[in-house]
Amino acid sequence: GSPADRILSAEITTDISFALHDDAEPESRRIKLVRFQMNPEKFWGPKARHTEAPKAKQDSTKRKQQNQSTQAIAAADDALTVAEGVEAVDLDAKKKPKTE
Repeated sequence: GSPADRILSAEITTDISFALHDDAEPESRRIKLVRFQMNPEKFWGPKARHTEAPKAKQDSTKRKQQNQSTQAIAAADDALTVAEGVEAVDLDAKKKPKTE
């Protein structure tokens, strides 16, 4: 009495055919289409997320370069005046005569 003995000892009541069915081979396989397409590129998987950063980065780089040149000029002027031992001269003071 096991359940398996009862299942296997029962008579088969259905007619089973192992012939190939007409719809077993799909139309795509008949016309030689591939099921999995080829990779479009060598490294075709997920890539970095698209951003608008490169344009903004160029602008900020230009601004930084512009700022660096003015800072470099100012630093060079300061270094020159210190090296010569000359104080910075106020241009407005030269234009106005001193009244003492």
